[in-house]
Amino acid sequence: MASHNALNNPDSYAIAWIATLPIERAAVEAMLDEEHATPTGFTRHQTDANVYTWGRVGEHNVVIASLAAGAYGTTSAATTAGSLLASLPSIRVGLLVGIAGLTPRHATARLEWARTYSGYTPEDWDRVFWSDECTVERGIGERREYTFTPRSKQIEKRDVRGLPTPGKQVKQMFWAAFSWSTRRTGLIPLFGDPTRGRGGVNRFVIRDLYTRVLPTLMLHRDSIFQQDNASTLTAYIVREALAEMGIQVMDWPAKSPDLNPIENLWTLLKDKIYKICPELKNMPNNDTTHALLIRKAQEAWDLLDLSILENLSHSMPRRVQAILDAEGWYTKY
Repeated sequence: MASHNALNNPDSYAIAWIATLPIERAAVEAMLDEEHATPTGFTRHQTDANVYTWGRVGEHNVVIASLAAGAYGTTSAATTAGSLLASLPSIRVGLLVGIAGLTPRHATARLEWARTYSGYTPEDWDRVFWSDECTVERGIGERREYTFTPRSKQIEKRDVRGLPTPGKQVKQMFWAAFSWSTRRTGLIPLFGDPTRGRGGVNRFVIRDLYTRVLPTLMLHRDSIFQQDNASTLTAYIVREALAEMGIQVMDWPAKSPDLNPIENLWTLLKDKIYKICPELKNMPNNDTTHALLIRKAQEAWDLLDLSILENLSHSMPRRVQAILDAEGWYTKY
């Protein structure tokens, strides 16, 4: 990203991004093709306390506005947007950069959860089985490779990075669970229920999965099972099945992917798939490719080092403390 001189007229900027966290601000700043200095004609409104970064993405001039330090939530975002428009009435499109869409109600629930589990030791966390579903789509999830070769020289030096294949690709939903470094499931494909409505993965599919897998996975009576609040997971027949199996289920606050360490495994999994099978990116969209995607995803899951699971499980005290420090709002996780 090159740094250019300032534009003369602030009216040249019609698109604004509002970032709620420093890490999100850094992410959108990294997307700029150019960074500009403050426009020479910019006059800040007397009520405007925002911090701005100016730049260009493609053909569009954009301005990035930060929330006040330490402020989170929809109220602060609205205040920032109001100040932005007071100083820059030329803005026509506004984007709020954020994660999980937290509201004060969500933050309160997350804070109560953190207080409940703040006394857990690493040994306590080792009893928790973390679970989640993940969709793996061909061509999506590979870690980006960057080149510093000038664009005019990339073909000459054979230093060209391909883009993901556009359009709909073959994909598959999976489910998995793990606890510390001692036990984990395989990566289990989830297929829709052909006897029901739209034939998707529904509460009946989840009930059958749980009754098949959990009794042999959670052998110790003090084990705790974690799942999120998706409607297919919290349906009555699923809760009934868990109760019949005597499975202790952890209370879980909504909108909290940052608290579930298995979320980090999905990123590692998708990247590893293309490391062990790079040709998958260029295969046609057919049943053969779909079957290969499933096999390679399962192989990649089995290759994930057990020490990663241990490290993720032992990150829980830090995640809980991060929630306490943020009073239930956003964390770096």
